[in-house]
Amino acid sequence: MRKYRVPLNDSEIALLQELATIDPTQWTEEDVREEFITPLLRLLGYKKGTTYTVSRAESHSIRYLMIGRQRIQIDYVCHVRREKLWIIEAKPGNSDISEEDVLQANYYALHPEIDASYFLVTNAREILLFERDNRKENGEANLRLTVSDLSDERNFYLLDSYIGASQIVPTLKSRLLDKTAKVLSSEIAIDRLEEFQNEVNRVIHRVRTTVLQNFRNAAKVKQENEVKEFKRLLTERYSNRPYHAADDLLLFNMTVGRMEAVAEFLHTSVERFPQKSSVQELFYHTVLSNDDYRLRNIVFYWNQVVFLFHAFDHSMTSIAGRDVKKEIDEKLGMALNHFKTDVKYRYLWAFEGLLGRLGKLIVILPDEVTKKIQKGVVDLRYILDEEDVAWLHPHPAQLVIETIEEIILIGLGRIISSYWNPNKRALYVIKKRKLSTSSSRGEVVDNLATVP
Repeated sequence: MRKYRVPLNDSEIALLQELATIDPTQWTEEDVREEFITPLLRLLGYKKGTTYTVSRAESHSIRYLMIGRQRIQIDYVCHVRREKLWIIEAKPGNSDISEEDVLQANYYALHPEIDASYFLVTNAREILLFERDNRKENGEANLRLTVSDLSDERNFYLLDSYIGASQIVPTLKSRLLDKTAKVLSSEIAIDRLEEFQNEVNRVIHRVRTTVLQNFRNAAKVKQENEVKEFKRLLTERYSNRPYHAADDLLLFNMTVGRMEAVAEFLHTSVERFPQKSSVQELFYHTVLSNDDYRLRNIVFYWNQVVFLFHAFDHSMTSIAGRDVKKEIDEKLGMALNHFKTDVKYRYLWAFEGLLGRLGKLIVILPDEVTKKIQKGVVDLRYILDEEDVAWLHPHPAQLVIETIEEIILIGLGRIISSYWNPNKRALYVIKKRKLSTSSSRGEVVDNLATVP
């Protein structure tokens, strides 16, 4: 359950050093909030409006105890995916933190609408962090730092290990397990352990809906950000050179969704140029050409098909004088007949299958590789942000597929490099007449002669 903490970058280190040298002795409570707590929260990974958000000056009513006022106001409440996990109580920089200040923050943390696991009290000279349900017997803070201690990054990472955005949930789960073990150790009947386990399973089942909603919210943001960033890169690099995009992007393995985004961008970009202009002619020739004068892979073919389907779905019946439906039928026919009419794709199709089987033997059979793949999953779950873990869902089967695909792509790349004739700009082909009658990938490969 441990999580990797991304090291501070240069600008964050500079900010931390700046905080370590402040002199808050003349600061008001508002100054402490703005000049110290806000940047500290940013370093800890919290930012308003994100998954790890902060709400300020939360007001809550007091219904169960009269203490001379009807409401309390909490300076900072820190959330992880809408759950309130810890709070901050700010104090003026010109006064020491008193026992009354600590008790006040503890009382706020106990409020049923907050129920915070940690509370932090600071005056920008000292940082006192308390674990609400695990207070030290002498009343001391679980972690006590002076602001000057932050000049040593190790002290910051120590604070972050308790309440950092990426660390607090794993830390709380670990604490929960420790407490559970302590309570269960007092049992005398084994059946009680099984009874408790069943209750835990019920709780997990109950919160699954909430966790799934957290995933949907995070996935929506992740997808929107990825699409936005992808479109930005496309516009930045290819808006004035769509023909370069056709040569570059269509050679790469992409999901259908991403390829549709590329197709949308390419169509929009090329339509900005005059009809039958040199840019349009070069673009469509680059996208639709199947000749041997360009070094291409089998991925290019599948991306061509998606591009044509996108054009057809947007009522484009003709592209550069070519009937779109006829082009689609022709390419699908090629796929169904294993590219019998296109020599280079025929060879690549043949080698792709053989390399795929070879990749499976390399990856699946050896115990050493299996162990490395399993370790790779553990490492990914440790290193990636939780949002990325949920989005990518690292799994051994996924890594096996990715490894085999990489072996296939590397192998096909080497085959193309080995059998590419730089003078004729075509694949070396011998015994072409046998290609159309070869029934298996093995026979096709056997008909490929050595490069002169």
